[in-house]
Amino acid sequence: MVFRFEHQRASEALAVVRALLSPIGSVALDEASNTLSVRESPAVLSRISTAVRTLDHAAQPVWLAVELIRAEVFSVSPVPKATDVAPELLNKLRQLFRFQHFALLARGRIESREGEAVVYEMGNGYRLSFRLGAIVDGRRLRLSAFEMTRRSAGEPDRALVRTAVNLGLDQPLILGLTNDEASDRALMLVLRYEAPAHGR
Repeated sequence: MVFRFEHQRASEALAVVRALLSPIGSVALDEASNTLSVRESPAVLSRISTAVRTLDHAAQPVWLAVELIRAEVFSVSPVPKATDVAPELLNKLRQLFRFQHFALLARGRIESREGEAVVYEMGNGYRLSFRLGAIVDGRRLRLSAFEMTRRSAGEPDRALVRTAVNLGLDQPLILGLTNDEASDRALMLVLRYEAPAHGR
């Protein structure tokens, strides 16, 4: 069976379809025609057809909350108070990492739509770029070709991280960026996919 996508990119459905395949099934992507060709039993094809109909919806708005936080280890006391970091996030950071002090460098919200490419200037010379995937089950969102770069005067952009990111609704994803594990300083990039209905 060939599934032709009208609203979303067929590649966005590959992972979902593969997860539904039986051992005898196969799927092939044709990006030129924006289709997936699936060989499967009728029962499995029926489940895949339902999943594809759910995924191939008109592009919906996407809101992403973004925070950039500097983290440090202090060898003297008292350790300064955390600056402008929400208490709930601060507790999570302290549970996950050995750093003692956290200070907010930048905070913002990205408002875009499924399928769009995003370039976001965070300030302090940091830039995020990625492509938004399709919202799955109203609760999951993939950011492909995700890259964070830093710009310094007179120097080329330096990529700090390149990856793919999967976000759950209102579940923060925290990426810790440091030169090495023993470093006393790090950057924490916090991403949160928010439902637009939550409002401002």
